[in-house]
Amino acid sequence: MNSIISMREGGAGKEVFMRISTRGKNAIKLMLDLATYNHGEPVRLKDIAKRQNISEKYLEQIVAVLHKAALVKSIRGR
Repeated sequence: MNSIISMREGGAGKEVFMRISTRGKNAIKLMLDLATYNHGEPVRLKDIAKRQNISEKYLEQIVAVLHKAALVKSIRGR
């Protein structure tokens, strides 16, 4: 399922529409959660999954892509 986002562009008042996939939307949720709950220590994926109501396994896949793109740092848990 895709979400459609509407934005106003420039002074022309022209609306621009963007489609964001569910995976993209969940990646944004993950990044916002990291920004909100980052207090200088690693944030556990398990905690993000709970707060965002997203499967931990699914978030692992998203983190792998974000890590490869150098958007997040990841370390192995204990």
